[in-house]
Amino acid sequence: MLWNNNWVTLIDGLLQVNVLRQRHVGVSQPTEIRNLSINVSEHEKHITNIDGKNVVQARVFKQYETTTCGGVTLQGVTFHHLPHLTEKTVTLNFLPGVKSELNSALLGSNCHTPLPQKLNYNFKLETSKIGNIHSLQWMQDSQHFSSGIEVKVHYASISRLDVEKAIGMVNKAAIGTDSDENHFGFDFSGVTKSGERVMGIVVDGSCKRTVSARPDLLWPIPDHWEFEEAATVPMAYMTAFYCLNSCVTSLTRGRIGVETMKSDNILIHGGAGALGQALISMGLAMGYQVFTTFYLHNVCYDEIKFNNEC
Repeated sequence: MLWNNNWVTLIDGLLQVNVLRQRHVGVSQPTEIRNLSINVSEHEKHITNIDGKNVVQARVFKQYETTTCGGVTLQGVTFHHLPHLTEKTVTLNFLPGVKSELNSALLGSNCHTPLPQKLNYNFKLETSKIGNIHSLQWMQDSQHFSSGIEVKVHYASISRLDVEKAIGMVNKAAIGTDSDENHFGFDFSGVTKSGERVMGIVVDGSCKRTVSARPDLLWPIPDHWEFEEAATVPMAYMTAFYCLNSCVTSLTRGRIGVETMKSDNILIHGGAGALGQALISMGLAMGYQVFTTFYLHNVCYDEIKFNNEC
């Protein structure tokens, strides 16, 4: 980096370095710097004269979200990726469910603004202002399709994590390195170019017109299922499969044999939710005696016992 005794110019240059690292095809606008520190005496030690110009070497440590240049340190720089086009008219329909008040909106009710019927580009759900759930809007998706299978989305599910991200309640460090990406949804159901009905999971947001899905995270929809039903299954059952096969089974096999493992009891909290239902179903199929808790509004947890004859 060129050093001309101007801290503002140097810091602006470091921000540009981080902008160039973004995978977004378009304009990336800095929205937050978690920490900025300047050590003047340390900075002077790193100034080198090359061809009559003072320069300072800049380093980017991606795993630590840190950029340094001499005595200047930037940490936790996040960006808002601006799309090419913005559609001001938006439709977002919530399927009927349990109503609860959240920022003056009712979850499980309808929240919509008309969306144009004829669009010749792919679009996705974004929020223009983190912390304001009413700022959700459909935006042009500038991301290029990868080598995955292209699927036209019919239904995409919104989880509690998506809601908390939209209203600014989620700690970015708690949900991984891509938490600053402006996208929503994991599960989806839809149709491939060849006409197959499929359901699956994507990590870059399922609330899109079209997604590019990994083949190993894509499953056929049973003939007797509707698209609406299929969109609620993938994440819950994949998580349940991981819990029962990778966590519970590995722990159990460490102390008893495989044959006696099937008689073990298993307690599942929140059995009325999507993940709870998946765990109950898979637990019974694997031979466990299942106990579960569920929560009624204004009532303490109750317990139910399941067995294979239920």
